[in-house]
Amino acid sequence: MNTFLKLAISTLCAFITCKAHETCKCPRSRYLNGLPDDLEYRSAKDFLTSNETLYLKYLPMTVPIPGIQCVTSTLRDTVKLPMIPRWIWYTNAFGPPERKRIPITLTMTNETYFTTEDLPRFGTTFPIVYSDSKCMIHLILEQSIYGQMGCALWVKESSKNNRLLYCELIYYFFCETSHQVVYTKEACDVLVPKSEKHSG
Repeated sequence: MNTFLKLAISTLCAFITCKAHETCKCPRSRYLNGLPDDLEYRSAKDFLTSNETLYLKYLPMTVPIPGIQCVTSTLRDTVKLPMIPRWIWYTNAFGPPERKRIPITLTMTNETYFTTEDLPRFGTTFPIVYSDSKCMIHLILEQSIYGQMGCALWVKESSKNNRLLYCELIYYFFCETSHQVVYTKEACDVLVPKSEKHSG
């Protein structure tokens, strides 16, 4: 919570230069780059190299994923930084009720963003907005035909059913786009097998 307060107070400083008679359109996500000690809340190395299963909780409404349910990510091999090998798992509601997986490799030469060539639909570079031991928010820079794609919010297995209010507030404030809920407990309890659930 202390980190969230520091983020909120620092971000308010961006509005000081706005004139009273003008509409202030501060690029909130870009403003993060100028904040002091940004590694304190933007380093995603520990989150992305964790043995815990990661759950995709929110995606922007501008990212069409019809029928895709319970998107998770697990490590698929030993991490040898800057390379982070992971699986992306999901279920397609319009197909057989089986889990499908995609191998991806993340490259993290800087702890405040990661790159990958394995998700071309969403872009190649993903700046971190916020990360801690429970959640991670990253930008999706690629533009879709529906507009700005915004951010994705991931949570760990151990926190997926907890109300992480501060993570949600940071998501709402910095991402500035409407979101869709990807994770629902009822569906994922059924669709995600125990072999895919790792609590660290």
